[in-house]
Amino acid sequence: IYSCPFIATQDLGKTFDDGSFSVLGRFDNSDVRGCNLLVQ
Repeated sequence: IYSCPFIATQDLGKTFDDGSFSVLGRFDNSDVRGCNLLVQ
């Protein structure tokens, strides 16, 4: 992966042994980001 413009500094994620990763959400008390999160 050369660029991940969708990942912010307060995102929470997990990496796996095969090099893949999963974005789990935002840290508690971090600003809501992304237009899809405004409707949740």
